[in-house]
Amino acid sequence: SVELPAGTPTTPEDVPIVTGTIPVRISLAPEDRGYILQAPFELVLYVDTIFFAEEEGGYSPFTYLLDTAKLGKGPHLLTVNLISFDDHFGIATTPLVVD
Repeated sequence: SVELPAGTPTTPEDVPIVTGTIPVRISLAPEDRGYILQAPFELVLYVDTIFFAEEEGGYSPFTYLLDTAKLGKGPHLLTVNLISFDDHFGIATTPLVVD
């Protein structure tokens, strides 16, 4: 899952509105956690399908500090790919609006 801080303001459509540097919490699903944590994995972040950042030594939960100053104002899609070193992967995407 990809979570923004509690209390983050939202649009009328319930899309988070963000500004500045915000913590993005990335967590494994409970049913997958035991298996995934047995092997190394990496987390790769994309914004609007463009590579943004990666953490090669993945762990869960993981907090990434997203600097929204590196994004243009307006709507974006934040996608996190989890890629295990034994060929398993997971993906989560969340929309957000940079103010």
